[in-house]
Amino acid sequence: MSQFPLYADLKKNITNIDINKTDFIKNFKQIDKKSHGLLYALIKSYQFDHKINPLSSSLPFNGIKLKTKGSIKFSLNNFPEDLQKILYKFILLDINKTNNDTNNTM
Repeated sequence: MSQFPLYADLKKNITNIDINKTDFIKNFKQIDKKSHGLLYALIKSYQFDHKINPLSSSLPFNGIKLKTKGSIKFSLNNFPEDLQKILYKFILLDINKTNNDTNNTM
C-alpha cells in the first residue's frame, strides 16, 4: 500500500522538532478548511501506518464528531508524540506558505 506523499515527507526528520502547544493551537486556528482536511488525512495516514485499529469505523485517537458544525474535534494530548510533531510541522509549513503567498500578492 502506498503512503500519502505529504505524510511520507512530513514524517522524515521529526526527532529535532520541539512542540510549542500554545503556538500549535494558535496557528491551527489560522489554517483554512482545506488544510484542516489535510490534517485529518495525516492523522488517518498515521493511524494506518502504525496499524492502530485500521479497520475501525470510529474516529482515531478519541476524536469526536461535532453535530453543530459537521466537523471533528481532537485533543492534541491524545495524539502520540510523533504524530504531534508531524501535525505541528505541517501547520508551520502551511502558515509560512500562507504568509509568503500574502506577501507576494502585495
